[in-house]
Amino acid sequence: MADARDPALLTLAEALTDDPRPTLIWGERMAALRELLPPDYPARYFTDDLATSKALGCPVGVVPELAGESRIALMMPRAKALLELRVALAQTLLPPDGTLWVAGHQQDGVKSAETLLEATGAPQTTYVVHVKRRCRVIATTLDPTRPAPPATVERFEQRVPVTTGAGDYELVTLPGVFGHGRLDAASAALIAVLDEREPGYRRALDVGCGAGVLGAWLAKKRSRATVDLVDVSALACAAARRTFAVNGLDGTAHLSEIEDLAKASWDLVVSNPPRHEGREHAHELTARVIDAAAWRLGKGGRFICVANHAKSVTETLDRAFRTVEVAHHAPAFRVWDCTR
Repeated sequence: MADARDPALLTLAEALTDDPRPTLIWGERMAALRELLPPDYPARYFTDDLATSKALGCPVGVVPELAGESRIALMMPRAKALLELRVALAQTLLPPDGTLWVAGHQQDGVKSAETLLEATGAPQTTYVVHVKRRCRVIATTLDPTRPAPPATVERFEQRVPVTTGAGDYELVTLPGVFGHGRLDAASAALIAVLDEREPGYRRALDVGCGAGVLGAWLAKKRSRATVDLVDVSALACAAARRTFAVNGLDGTAHLSEIEDLAKASWDLVVSNPPRHEGREHAHELTARVIDAAAWRLGKGGRFICVANHAKSVTETLDRAFRTVEVAHHAPAFRVWDCTR
């Protein structure tokens, strides 16, 4: 999570301080922003990320509600498709004469936000509010005589056909959720292992579920099993729920840390944790998932996951499980099959 030295947060804080008015600030990795603004600044926060929500004590979800604000400030997300979604939703939420800001670093592509704002279809004036530290705050003012066309989250869905030994289904993905618009290679490899080994379970858990591609396999394979999914992203949980609804599957997606779930409650845990946010972070997250998964399994329970073959990963697996086996080799990852 970004700290008070984050140049994009500093630049946004300066721009907000120069123009104080009620503002909804929407994004992730922005917990330090509150300490950069005056204590009485009229701002509220909204996020899709559970950790940011806990740090700021703010609502977490997919679409915010305004409480009289006429300005929304978006932190530039990593995925351009997610920016497009949030810009469209923000323009629908704002009053006809509302103002929309986008703040971010040049290396994150904030300059492209100006082009996006100009091309969204709502008549408006787009301009740069503040430039500093290789960061920008870009604004657009809506035309009160011609409101923006309504936008919904469903408009930004992409559906991906998935063929498995458990049956075929559609994966419903959303911008900002890993693997948007595709079935990633690691999930496909894990599904192939599930098809081949057909683990038994009455209660199964998909950790870091994303759009629910693994959880859907679990529910498709054993329709009478209890299937739970967990993720720290509200967007991921929303996509997973849509995947289950579209395919007529039964399961529950929880917006939660895995550590907050009950211990010794599942027979099978599957996971393809993120590995795309830097090696150190990926190793730390994988170790957390491994340890937490072990505690959520009863005796004899199985953990089938994607991880790399780093020494720290193998040591953590060996410490947490009675048996550890590599079920699939790939250059960038392994699929591990472990028994508690």
